[in-house]
Amino acid sequence: MAIILPEGAKSASKKIRTGAPIRSPRSVEVAYRRALLQLTQALSGSTRLVGQAVNAGQTRAQVLAMVQNEISRSRLAFERASAALPGSMTTALSAKGKEQVENMVKRSLGVDFAKVVDTPEIADQLATAQLRNAQLITKLPEEHWGRVVQAISDNYDGTLQGSLTQRLTKVNGISKDRAKLIARDQTAKLSGDLARIRQQDAGINSYLWRNSQDSRVVGNPGGRYPKGNARHGNHWTREGKEYQWDEPPSDGHPGQPILCRCRAEPVINLDKLNAQFI
Repeated sequence: MAIILPEGAKSASKKIRTGAPIRSPRSVEVAYRRALLQLTQALSGSTRLVGQAVNAGQTRAQVLAMVQNEISRSRLAFERASAALPGSMTTALSAKGKEQVENMVKRSLGVDFAKVVDTPEIADQLATAQLRNAQLITKLPEEHWGRVVQAISDNYDGTLQGSLTQRLTKVNGISKDRAKLIARDQTAKLSGDLARIRQQDAGINSYLWRNSQDSRVVGNPGGRYPKGNARHGNHWTREGKEYQWDEPPSDGHPGQPILCRCRAEPVINLDKLNAQFI
């Protein structure tokens, strides 16, 4: 039993129907992005100070010693964040996702209530997501300072293209964009994974693929990306097709390919629900 429904749901005349797609909660993504951007803003401030030191005529050794101090400081800040942010993000996303699934089933069946009972697989998925996000967070300063050190070395070696200020500004922008990508991609992936698990546990075993029907959909002949690839398949031609949760397409279910905006519209077969009726 993975879902609890009222006894009257058994008598529904329409046994097979679709439900609203489960969407990644925007509020969770926004909160996660803001937290990550606060961290990258601190990196940007430290990087500007390093650039000022170089422009003030300090030696390579002096600047690199300064960088090492900033690396130690940022590593500590990001390690602290990696111990707290993933847990708060996954907990909030799971709670909102569970509520969405319950509301989806309730509205689709036209009943007064639907209560999802989470199985241990949900806890396993949350633990995996927390570990993955902690690793992504701790990699941010490593990648950032690696680019900074390369820029400084190029500057002292006389091989730098353009000014050091321009190069470091670009490095700051890369880290900021990376933080935004992590927040968007990871919340979307986890939201999709939790929705899949909860639906399968409830006996909802398939879905209809829905894309955004715009120029950004991969595979749209008249759009920006008319051809699919191994990393991100042709999502235009999947519109309206039915897929099984246990048989994903080559690049994954909706929301799993990086920056995928597609959605899974659940197909509910009342006779196959893994439900307790009360």
